[in-house]
Amino acid sequence: MTLLKRAGVITFCLALVGAAGCDGGGDQGNNNNQGNQNNNNSNTSPQCGNGVIEVGEACEGQQLGGETCESQLPGSVGALLCTTQCQLDASGCTLCGNGVTDVGEACDCGGDPGNLPAGCDAVNGGANANCDANCAEISTGDCCVVMQGIGTSDLVFCAGPVTTGTPTDTPNIQLGPNSITLHAGLDKTQYHQDAMLFAIYQATGAGDYVNPMVEYWDNAGTWFENNAMDGAAHIDDWTAVGTEITGTFSGTAYNMGGPGPASYSITGTFCAVRIPDAP
Repeated sequence: MTLLKRAGVITFCLALVGAAGCDGGGDQGNNNNQGNQNNNNSNTSPQCGNGVIEVGEACEGQQLGGETCESQLPGSVGALLCTTQCQLDASGCTLCGNGVTDVGEACDCGGDPGNLPAGCDAVNGGANANCDANCAEISTGDCCVVMQGIGTSDLVFCAGPVTTGTPTDTPNIQLGPNSITLHAGLDKTQYHQDAMLFAIYQATGAGDYVNPMVEYWDNAGTWFENNAMDGAAHIDDWTAVGTEITGTFSGTAYNMGGPGPASYSITGTFCAVRIPDAP
């Protein structure tokens, strides 16, 4: 009986131990599972590139969380970007182009042609601009176009007063897909009076060319041109946008139907500021 009792006790104890072992193992297993779950939770990190801005991320692709160049750099314009690490990148934001001359800028004519700041002829780096795309002044100095053969004295086009007493815009020169064109005078886009242009077709830069188009509008608005049938032109050099280009030109410009003489034999020299290439 004792043995049986002992066996029973042992058996009972073993059962208890087994039960306890099972229970304890179960609790320990649950604890381990809970620990693993906690570990998994603690190891969870934002998944950059999943299209969702998560904790620790400032942005996701095109989603910038409402941030702009202005919020990152007050007064700036440009493109705020998101890096491959889902952090904001303000390297594309700049104060140049906001229409305000900020510290370190010589000028800023902005990018809105309908809202140009005082003293600006065009948006930064645009046609006829006096401020380039990097907010540096396009200086003309004494850069002028001088035409001989018009009346009794030279006709001069430059920034400021001319011999006719009427102010002009800055002479500029531009490379297009098929020609180089020099503009000088009052209204270089509409050519009403006291203005001129010549165009060198199939030109690529510095050098000698024949038969440039020479056109002239006198102070009465009469239009003269040579229809690219004669004359010559020479461009001394062709350097960066915003620099001064010099050269010479000639041609016989014929009266196209207005009052005045039948023609002018025009020769001239020019200094003009290179503006961005035409599209």
